[in-house]
Amino acid sequence: VQEDEALDLGKALSKNGTLERLLADRTPLAVQQLLCGERLNLNGLDFSEIDAALMAQLLVHNTTLTCADLGGSKQLAREIKILSDAFSRCRFQLRELNVAGRLLGLEGAASLLDALKECPLQVLDLTNNEICGVKASGTDPFNAYVLRMVCGLAQRRGGGLRRLKL
Repeated sequence: VQEDEALDLGKALSKNGTLERLLADRTPLAVQQLLCGERLNLNGLDFSEIDAALMAQLLVHNTTLTCADLGGSKQLAREIKILSDAFSRCRFQLRELNVAGRLLGLEGAASLLDALKECPLQVLDLTNNEICGVKASGTDPFNAYVLRMVCGLAQRRGGGLRRLKL
């Protein structure tokens, strides 16, 4: 499944109200949860870029998602970047997001934070991602650009973050 094929498949699946599970690559995807669920739990799952592209196409049609748990212990920086691009096009009101342990790095974190700037996010967990320049040793300085993005989410008009884990 290539990116353009994922787009076509996502459009077709958005009109399907009966398919429950789809295995396109490594992870069985809960199609209805992606299309219309309030909670998306992918914690600990090792999904591929193909899976992420398909998930992104399905999430664009979701209007009810409020909580996404993408945390885990395996690096998925490219996969989370694909989902981040989708978050900026989505119509749901995401309030909680966990990406702990996915080793996003500065570029991945900046992409994710930029995509979330319009979401009414209240809870954000970015622990164990080596962002803001902070590594496991805790000796490196914060990255000013990413820190400004985090502060922007915390200070938004109409209410910002209530819980933040870095």
